[in-house]
Formats: sequence, structure tokens, C-alpha cells
Amino acid sequence: MTQTNISMSDACNRATPYAANTFITLVKDGEIYTGSAQASCPSDLRAVYSTVVIKNSDDTTTCSGNSYDGCSQKLSFKSTYQACATSLVFSGSGDFYCLHSETIGDVTYTIVWNNDTTVSGTTYRSTCLATQTSGSVLYATEYPEFCRYSNQTGSSVMSPGIKYTMSSQSQTCVINKTGGQSGFYYFLIVLGILLVAGAVFLGVVLYMKYKNKIRMMELDVYTKESKSRPTTSKEEDQSKKTSDLTPKLPPIFPNKPLIQSNETENPETPEPEPKPANVERIYPEDEGQATAENHCH
Repeated sequence: MTQTNISMSDACNRATPYAANTFITLVKDGEIYTGSAQASCPSDLRAVYSTVVIKNSDDTTTCSGNSYDGCSQKLSFKSTYQACATSLVFSGSGDFYCLHSETIGDVTYTIVWNNDTTVSGTTYRSTCLATQTSGSVLYATEYPEFCRYSNQTGSSVMSPGIKYTMSSQSQTCVINKTGGQSGFYYFLIVLGILLVAGAVFLGVVLYMKYKNKIRMMELDVYTKESKSRPTTSKEEDQSKKTSDLTPKLPPIFPNKPLIQSNETENPETPEPEPKPANVERIYPEDEGQATAENHCH
């Protein structure tokens, strides 16, 4: 199905510098119905509203009693406005696919694809939606073909654009992909930090083990060389000096207290002979008394 709403001059001869909220989306023929060109609808359009009022650009024509469903399909939405005048609708079926969206400030601009079998007159194959939420109310404007004018907002649009006021929200179905992706990125960052820290710690441990092994090998070689090397005269003198500096303890003799004296003992002086012990003779009791009597006389 080939439907052309945008001419080559529209796509290639735009005045510069380009306004941030003006853009054109080109789609390869046939890619819409294979699903290759479809994109997720922005969060503003991911809800269900039971009260939708449609007006023209100057608010002179109004159509109420409409509804909007942006949750039944992830890549599309449906508006029920068949009872409205043809000047207030750009699609006969009200079925649209989302192709591309950009958010400038608090306004989101979305190029949508009209899923009508054929388009003619006041219906267009693609349109530009500008949406802006205020609490649970969605304000939107729609302009034919592409996002052409920088002054299009959620509540203001040039003719022949139309305005939507959607309220009585009964359901939301926003899919927050950014949060999930951020969480995944944070997980990868933390995992990377832990891996780097673990690698550094392992490297330090291995380095310390290597250094200790080298030291033990050097010590072992030094010990072997010391044992196999003959002692030099210098080393002998050093050993003798060390031995001379070692304090000497006095000789230990039996039956003598271990008290060091400055006096030099003379081995030739004989030891004094022990004095005989006085032994008192014990007499029998009678003999003692007689002796006492004799002493009295």
C-alpha cells in the first residue's frame, strides 16, 4: 500500500535552523504492516479515558461523547469519534500506530500512522500529535501530515488542526523501560567494581606470596653457602671476641652458697678444723641428788 502525504520539497527544503519540535518521519513502503516501523506509544498516550471532547483550532465547533483507549495495544491506540463532523476527525476508523516521538519540555510530539484502508479528503495517512498532561487530564492537538509548526502545543494548534480534552481516566498502562534499564546498568557498574576490586586483591595476595617465596629461596641459598664455606681467621677472631665478652659465672661448690665474692680463694689454705661439740653427761636421778648433796656439804 503506497500512500504519500509528504512531498520531496516538504522533506528536503525545510527552512533552517530547524525548530526542536518540528520533524518529519519517513517510512519505507510496507514496513508499517510488518511491524518494523512501529514504536511504543509515549506515556502520555498510555491510558484509557471515557470522556473525550474534540474541538477545532479556534474552538468554534465541539464534539463530545467520545472515548479513548491507549492500553489495549502497546503500539497503537483507538479513538471513538465517528459521530463527530468530518472537519473534527482525521481518520475514519480512529485506529493509529505510533511511529516516532520526541519530548520537548513538558510536551511530547508523536508522529502517528492512520490505519484506515484508504485515505482521502479530510483524512490523512500520518498526523502529528502534541500531548501534555495536567494531573489526570490529557490535552492534545493534532495536525495533518507531520510536526510542521513550532507553536503547536498540547492546547494550541493552527488550522486545520484539532484539539482534544481527555478526562475521566479509568486506567493507565505506562511501561517504564528507563527505570529497568537504569537498574540493569547500575547492576553492571556494581558488578564491574566488585570484579576489579577482587582482581586487585587477588593480585596483591599473589604478589606477597611471590615475594615471600623469593625471600625463602634467598635465605635457603644463604644458609647453604654459610655451611659449606670455610671459617676465615677474621670470623674466628670475631667469634673469640664475642666469647670473651660473655660474662663468666663463679664455680659452683657443694655445701656453699652461690654468692660471688671479689676475694680470691687460696686453694692452699687449709680449712679450719671443726670444734668438738660439748656433750653434757646425763646421770641417773639418785646419783644426781647425791651429787647435789655432796655439793651442799
